[in-house]
Amino acid sequence: MSGDIAEKPEHAGRPDSEFPTANFPTVFADGVLSLAPGPGIVKYYLYRVDPNMFGRGGMAANPSLQVVMPLSGFVEMAVFFEKQISDLISQGQISREAVDQLREEGLGASTAAADSPMAVTP
Repeated sequence: MSGDIAEKPEHAGRPDSEFPTANFPTVFADGVLSLAPGPGIVKYYLYRVDPNMFGRGGMAANPSLQVVMPLSGFVEMAVFFEKQISDLISQGQISREAVDQLREEGLGASTAAADSPMAVTP
């Protein structure tokens, strides 16, 4: 990068068409609020922890997106995430103890996000 002009990111020689565009949809979520299995599908809701809109203190877990997937896709996703968790532990991004604690607690939206061992403190 030179000066204040941002250069185009490198894609290791791959064409731009192989990468998401700037307007590709992005959703932020703090976690999963609930899950409802059905015949051959799984439906779950992501949530976001939002502060009081009027600055009066407090926070609330608000549903932000519904995802509906075939059961096979959901299981593939779970296996994928398990591998990612293992890699994050190996890389030192999170401790095995923190993951084990989350598994013990069955962490979900009913647990305050600030109480999570994954909580980031400024």
